[in-house]
Amino acid sequence: MSCTPHNKTLIKCNIGNPFKQGAPANIQLRFDPKGLADTESQLEFVVFANSTSKELDPQAPSTLHTSVIRRAEISVTGSVDPDHVYYGGVVRGESAMEHLDDIGERVMHTYHIFNQGPWKVGSLEVHIEWPFQVANNKPQGKWLLYLEDRPTVEGQGGGECFIAHGHVNPLNLTRRPGVEELPLESLRLPSRPLAATLEPPEPTWESDHPQTRRRRRDVEMVVRAESYVDKDGNKHELVNMNCLLGTAKCLKFYCVVFNLRRNHEATVRIRARYD
Repeated sequence: MSCTPHNKTLIKCNIGNPFKQGAPANIQLRFDPKGLADTESQLEFVVFANSTSKELDPQAPSTLHTSVIRRAEISVTGSVDPDHVYYGGVVRGESAMEHLDDIGERVMHTYHIFNQGPWKVGSLEVHIEWPFQVANNKPQGKWLLYLEDRPTVEGQGGGECFIAHGHVNPLNLTRRPGVEELPLESLRLPSRPLAATLEPPEPTWESDHPQTRRRRRDVEMVVRAESYVDKDGNKHELVNMNCLLGTAKCLKFYCVVFNLRRNHEATVRIRARYD
């Protein structure tokens, strides 16, 4: 038995001449799906037989359908530069801010999206919950990660990030004239037990005056601090600012990566400021 291409869409198989009565013919064909368009979800095969002899019981062609399953193993890894930051400082009024460095130091989050195959990905979405302020009982809180630019996608197929209007540099701050900031790689700090720490001052109250009671209530409704003792025996107050725990005010946005081929990578970069 031999099979040969007749044209681009037809394969001809000779199953015997003569073909003995009652003899089975098993035919297995393998196809390379590399040329399939990303929009094709199903393939149709039409199978028929003919003979130079007169057929006593002619049969119509059989139509077979098969679904196209595209499988790709995607991994996402993240990093931040600098990898440790010290969070804290004085809360400033927004009216007093003119430049980006009034918010604080720079930080860049980088997410690597890698396609391990075996198939390419026409498009995929990366959804991100971004903690932009510390949670409290007020409409506005202390800035946590202030977005200074729209997130970007780098990769062979390109991409784009979609974020609601008003969340990127909402105060319309500018870079301070005449100040050249150092590369992020030079801002790395010594390692600490946690990536971000907040050490609030110990509040004191001397009376039950209504203004004092209101201050006490406002402080207590801010994220609760947890205590830990370091290896030198020093006690610290730490706050875990987390979207899932509700200890940070967060916004949701997503980035679309296009045409991510097998064994290729795309990168999402998010530039922000922390106080």
